[in-house]
Amino acid sequence: MSRRIPARKLEKDFDFFINKLLRATQSLARHYYQVPVAGLEESVYRERVYCYELYHQLQNCLPLKFPYVLAGEVNKAGHPIFHETVGPYKPDFIVHEPRKTSGNLAVVEVKPTITTDTEFREDLRHLRLFLDRADYFAVVSLVYGEVDDERIRRFVAELDEIFADLRNKRAILLLHKKPGEPARLIFTKP
Repeated sequence: MSRRIPARKLEKDFDFFINKLLRATQSLARHYYQVPVAGLEESVYRERVYCYELYHQLQNCLPLKFPYVLAGEVNKAGHPIFHETVGPYKPDFIVHEPRKTSGNLAVVEVKPTITTDTEFREDLRHLRLFLDRADYFAVVSLVYGEVDDERIRRFVAELDEIFADLRNKRAILLLHKKPGEPARLIFTKP
């Protein structure tokens, strides 16, 4: 049976996690941020390559006694509870206590800025399911790549709309514009 974690502790743990996540983004080398491809002059965005290195850097930043486990692309489709609640969705990272069904910390979804508005909106809807139906405390949408201010406004508007009625939980948008620099907080709900 899962124990209930006090909201104040979840907030504190989440803030700690976000600080480590921001630090980890700063450690990503350019060739993980955009992958050089033989025969092409321009490097390309490869979400999986970015995520694998981010996972590695984040593991290096988190202390051994961090009370949660960072897991990458956990397929919840076969899970008896999650299959019914969130469906076959595989977020890029989950920060949780294995075998617990409540009080889990966060779900993180990563997308390059070349993602379509429709794909971005769909990811936010999936993230919302983890808050509403799977009892996660927070969700993070991490967008990386060069982007203009208009596109950032659209990302913020989508997050603001999908999480408009959010209470006692958090949804944040991070933007990682350049390798060698940390991502920055763009928007948070509530």
